[in-house]
Amino acid sequence: MRRCSPTIAAKLIRASKGVSGSSLIQFGGSSMWFPRVLLLLGVVAILGCGGGRPAAPVSESAAATSTIAAMVKVMAETGVVSQESLAEAKALAEEYKATDAAKADAVLKGLSELEKMSKPDEIKAKAQEILSSL
Repeated sequence: MRRCSPTIAAKLIRASKGVSGSSLIQFGGSSMWFPRVLLLLGVVAILGCGGGRPAAPVSESAAATSTIAAMVKVMAETGVVSQESLAEAKALAEEYKATDAAKADAVLKGLSELEKMSKPDEIKAKAQEILSSL
């Protein structure tokens, strides 16, 4: 077994004096970088990155009309009446009556007429009419 020279051994001993387990990881000569980074991340997490205006709440009536419009638009594009979409659109129109009864009644009347149609051209025309009333 080979022995270290006394100068190398002395340098190793001097370098290891005062080294504790937490200071073995050093960054830039300071052993406090890790807690500082954690503190900074904690502050950012608490304060958040946003700060802009909160999104404007969407009223239920606007959401109902946009959903009905989306369903009817598909019918206007395809010329096919989906019974499931039609039933859901009618239910939404019934809920919409509380906000705007006249417009909801017009939509319900149009949906009822649309339900009885079978020709794609008629369905497309009626769906466009309903869309214009929304």
